[in-house]
Amino acid sequence: MTDTISAATDELTAVKDRAEAEMSRRRKQLIELSHTIHANPELSWEEHAAAALVANTLREAGFQVQVGAYGVPTALEASYGQGDLTVAVCAEYDALPGIGHACGHNVIAAAGVGAVLALAPVAEQAGLRIKLLGTPAEEHGGGKIAMLTEGAWEDVDFSLMVHGMTGGDRPAAEMRLTFAGPSMGKDLPVCGASAGRSSRSGSWLASSFILGTVIAEFVLGMWG
Repeated sequence: MTDTISAATDELTAVKDRAEAEMSRRRKQLIELSHTIHANPELSWEEHAAAALVANTLREAGFQVQVGAYGVPTALEASYGQGDLTVAVCAEYDALPGIGHACGHNVIAAAGVGAVLALAPVAEQAGLRIKLLGTPAEEHGGGKIAMLTEGAWEDVDFSLMVHGMTGGDRPAAEMRLTFAGPSMGKDLPVCGASAGRSSRSGSWLASSFILGTVIAEFVLGMWG
């Protein structure tokens, strides 16, 4: 039993290292994405350029992309992998009237894109199916509600998002998760918020790697 746990831990560490290397490789690209969206603020339901930028970035990386997903013209869905565990990462990109991206949705978009790009090279090994959901109209209009009503999260086990805050950096050890439904038999902390269906059985590697995904998003969120 000890040998099995040790081998699984080593595999998990190797997977996280690969994801971290991919984040580092794409750092400049992600910052440019954030800055481009910031320079062209679009209000709720009008985020056509931002949605196109996110879509093109993920399409070029091999994701299957649909713009106008779930009946919302500026929503998008980009998926990658065939694993048993589906992880959704949300990307917001709408701006505020008169003050642009004061709430940092350009950073949220780049962080979400970065998280799924970092996961893509390890999706098969980790048993993951990755899905980025571009969610418009957060500031006004409830884009997520429209997408939820149309079933955007019906096939999702975990739904993750990062949001910036004022103040100094926070250590990764302070980050926690909430599970909507059974936590696949794992004794994991419960705090915060998440959305999705009740989780199915998944591999130890896949369920543990979700924690790494949150950390990856948090790190990317510091780059805007």
